[in-house]
Amino acid sequence: MREQRTRVDFKILLSLFFLALFLSGCVFFRKPTDAERYAIWSKKHGNEVLAYQQFLDEKAVGDIIPLSQLLKSARDWKKCKAEPYTMPPKELWPNIVPTLLVVKKFKTEGVFINPVAASVYRDPTLNGCAGGSPGSKHMQLNAIDFDIDATPESLETLCNAWRTQGAELKLGLGFYTPTKIHLDTLGYRSWGTDFTHKTSLCLQTEPRVESKTSH
Repeated sequence: MREQRTRVDFKILLSLFFLALFLSGCVFFRKPTDAERYAIWSKKHGNEVLAYQQFLDEKAVGDIIPLSQLLKSARDWKKCKAEPYTMPPKELWPNIVPTLLVVKKFKTEGVFINPVAASVYRDPTLNGCAGGSPGSKHMQLNAIDFDIDATPESLETLCNAWRTQGAELKLGLGFYTPTKIHLDTLGYRSWGTDFTHKTSLCLQTEPRVESKTSH
């Protein structure tokens, strides 16, 4: 009787062991979230991250976009075997200020709906791999690619802001899709899927809204 009970207890313990092993394996193989990736990366670059945040705060643009977004490298970082986040060279830091001020202005005016930065600084190697142009403003730390919510009305609001304020702001506005856009402040222009003004949603009569997952 005691031997049988011992055998049952052993089976229970063995079952619990394999259950714990299975659960730990699930955690181990689970893909990390963006927040977890950023926490790991920022821990390795703590001093640089702190210095960059202090610089942005001094320029009164430190609370416009979280650093966890502002330090994103490229949408295709995995394909390019790069890090999901990158620290831009210090000498380029001032270049992002004018673009952040435009983002702040557009947020205040209700031009943007839930903008999430997806790509900011890219070095030449990553820029080439990610399909950026040789003269990409991302390499100068002046451009930000955003994911945005889009409706025909919100796109018209965005395009109207570009038409009426773009020349003064030197605003470059590109559309990869209606929900994936590019913003910089190095020249008044707009383009679309073929990277020319002909396909810019701001130069079409009825902006077309597609799924956020389209490419």
